[in-house]
Amino acid sequence: MHITQSYARLTWGQELPVDVGVYATQRADLYLYLAADVPFVQDGTRLAAPEQFRLDLSHRQTLHDHNVPTVELSGSWQQRFERAVALIQQLLAE
Repeated sequence: MHITQSYARLTWGQELPVDVGVYATQRADLYLYLAADVPFVQDGTRLAAPEQFRLDLSHRQTLHDHNVPTVELSGSWQQRFERAVALIQQLLAE
């Protein structure tokens, strides 16, 4: 829901009206945020490369405004995968 709101902010300059109960049903124990530090690959469905920066800022601002705690993953795809697995294993062990 938060990323959908981010796209709304970016596209229309405001968030969509959503009942607060919707947010409560879409809570997770862990939010992973992928840094924009790997090469951009246009697959025909993504925003143009220059717009990716604005989108990243919008996502970050929306998550911040909604107090969504995130863990940022950066580095190579393999490094991201290994860190994600470690974080999930840590969460499961708690």
